[in-house]
This record gives sequence, C-alpha cells and structure tokens, in this order.
Amino acid sequence: MTRIGMIKIRFLTILISSVYLSSFGQLDADCFVKVKKQHAEETKSIDFGDYSNIDSLNKYNEESRFDSLEAITDRTLKRVTKCKYPISYLRTSENKKIITNQIRSKFTLINFNYFFCDACIQQLDDYVTIKKELKDMVTILVFFPEKQKDIQLIIDKYRTFMEFIPDKKKYIEDYNLGVGTPLNLVLDKHQNVKYASCGANQKSGLLYIELIPHLK
Repeated sequence: MTRIGMIKIRFLTILISSVYLSSFGQLDADCFVKVKKQHAEETKSIDFGDYSNIDSLNKYNEESRFDSLEAITDRTLKRVTKCKYPISYLRTSENKKIITNQIRSKFTLINFNYFFCDACIQQLDDYVTIKKELKDMVTILVFFPEKQKDIQLIIDKYRTFMEFIPDKKKYIEDYNLGVGTPLNLVLDKHQNVKYASCGANQKSGLLYIELIPHLK
C-alpha cells in the first residue's frame, strides 16, 4: 500500500472514531436533557397551578409546596443515576486539557459551585478530606460560572486537591438538571452517575459523610 493510501485510511479511521464518540456523547447529554426536562415539567405543575378562587389559593400553603418541590428534586437526583456523564472537553484553570471519558481514576466527583455562596464554597473542604483519603482513586472537577480572575483566591487555596474549570455558566445551566447550585455527582470509572445530591450544608463535614459511602 502506498504512503498516500495509508494516510487516507488513517484519516478515515480518525474521522469514524470522532463521529462515534460524538454520537455517544450526544446520547449521554440527551439523558441529562431528558432528566432536566422532566424536572422542569414537574416543577411547573406546582409553581403555576390553576387557582381560580381565593379558597383554593388559601389551601395552597407554603409547607405543602416545599414538600412537593423536595420530592420532585429527590426524584430528579435518582433519575440521573441512570445516566452516563456527557463527554466533555475541558480546559482547567491551569490550562490542563481534560476529556471526561478519558479520566482513569476509579471515581470522578463533579461539583457545580457558586462564588457568592459561602455554604457552597465550604463544600470544597469536604472534597479536600475525600482527596486526602482516596488520593489517586478520585479525580475532583469543580465548575464555576465566574471567570478565573474572580475566583483565583479559591483556586490558589484548593488547587492541590482538585481541578477548577471557571467561566462555565452555560455548561452548568445545561447539566445542573434544573436543581440549582451546588450540585454534586459521583461518577464511577465508566463515568456512570452513581449518586447525585444538591444543596449546601451549613456544617462542614456533612457532604463527606454523604458522599463517602458511594466511593467504595
């Protein structure tokens, strides 16, 4: 076979592989989109109920609304455990390239965070504890909507233990399932979602207690 022929075959192989990966990456993303859509539909049915008179409106008390929203969120988090995390091509604050389906650690932790939420930032201390305990068994990816210059102090404090991906507002909106921030995902070595949780704990150490049973 001529050299030109070999180059053509190699190019075709790369092209087919790219299409293959993109197709499966799209399927994975579709799973998240489906779960997020279900969450939005169920939430809308509560938020925009038809209250045609004052009596029916009075029956709609805040306690029942909270309980219903909590139940919807719980169902959403359970549903996403049937999903594979979408293949994502990322660039960290240290200019390190990460492709999520090429991560080789036993577990990957995904954290969608928010700078103006002290309880959300506090969760990073629990991630430090997990990283110190599991070492190379776990990779931790922390996403922020803010630009790097705005969260540089946080990056400097925690960079030894986790990878930061700043300026990801659209990405977070696409994959946070509609449950808000912070969102925490535990992925296995095949990037399947093993566990999902949302909300900020007011006490340090609670997220560690919640996540560690799923890292075995």
